Amino acid sequence: MVVKSIPNQTSGVFIYSIVTSIICIYLIIRADKYLISLKGCDCVQSNNLDTIITMEKVIIALMSIGVLSNVYFLFTHNHIGKNIHVAKYFILIYAILIFSFYTYFIYNVFEFQRNIKNNCECALKWQRYILYGQAFVYSSIFLLPLVALFYF
Repeated sequence: MVVKSIPNQTSGVFIYSIVTSIICIYLIIRADKYLISLKGCDCVQSNNLDTIITMEKVIIALMSIGVLSNVYFLFTHNHIGKNIHVAKYFILIYAILIFSFYTYFIYNVFEFQRNIKNNCECALKWQRYILYGQAFVYSSIFLLPLVALFYF
């Protein structure tokens, strides 16, 4: 079966995805600025601060590409056509890469959180909860399918 175009009913999904992605990009930019400000903080002794900053920039870039592709599909109603098998392999490879990337991100945020001192005023800003939230969401994405496997 060949999908000829995206039906009008799914345009709401694209709009929702675009809006939530833009909000997430804004929050991640705030977290990135927070991380950059910690470079000048004497009480933060984290070796992986630069790694997390780089990873946040990659996440912002990937999310921006996602927003642009959603806008493209929203306005062009492009079709998938006969290349559905190529798309399946692309999605599989993309999922493996994202799994590896997010696992490394979770590890780095955990190490970062563990190395921050409790009395460090410059690190105790609300933006740190964005990092913790990201790590929680990414780990939930991986844990939920595993829980479902063992439950059923």
